[in-house]
Amino acid sequence: MPQKKLEAYLLDGQQRMTSLYQSTSSRSPVLTQTSKKRPAKLHFYFNMRDALSSHIPRRDAILAVPEDRVLRQNFGRGIALDLSSEDNEFAALHFPIDRMFDAQIWIQNALTWVLQDMEARKDHMKLKSSSP
Repeated sequence: MPQKKLEAYLLDGQQRMTSLYQSTSSRSPVLTQTSKKRPAKLHFYFNMRDALSSHIPRRDAILAVPEDRVLRQNFGRGIALDLSSEDNEFAALHFPIDRMFDAQIWIQNALTWVLQDMEARKDHMKLKSSSP
């Protein structure tokens, strides 16, 4: 294998490692680019329902959202998913990957959120009891 190809492969690997590090270790958005090579700042989430489903590949449970943590639809006129606050993350059952290394704090806050209105949040408690 020519050295030049190996260097290109390593650079790609370095870029992936940098993105992985940014997505798990920093609350700042990950600097990346779209498929059309436009710069983008993204946050990443686990859709917990999908992540715990035996019918959905784990990679499909990861969701990228824009810097403001709001997914829009209808050319920006409507909101498909708002993860801009912890309460919204809890309600949507989306775990921010940038909280992976301090997940216990996020989980404690989520449980406090659930306990504020147990009746309305039964589905969230079912998720907790179905996890491995």
